[in-house]
Amino acid sequence: MLDFGEVIVVQHRRIVKLRYAYHYQTESGEVIFRYDNAPHFPNIITYPHHKHVGATVEPAKVPDLSDVLQEIEQLIFNRD
Repeated sequence: MLDFGEVIVVQHRRIVKLRYAYHYQTESGEVIFRYDNAPHFPNIITYPHHKHVGATVEPAKVPDLSDVLQEIEQLIFNRD
């Protein structure tokens, strides 16, 4: 299951993503991964952008929906 949200504005003729979260989990509620830019981990080099993988938090670039969908597709089709 994928749940996502974005807050986007246009500034100086450019689209700017102010806030985002892409949360992917199993049907039973187990987190597979989540990308977001909530300012919770200032020690991450890509702060505030980060990725949760299970209980781990790691640096991450700002994804867009197509990046997330490709990652999900890889996870689905590369499973045994």
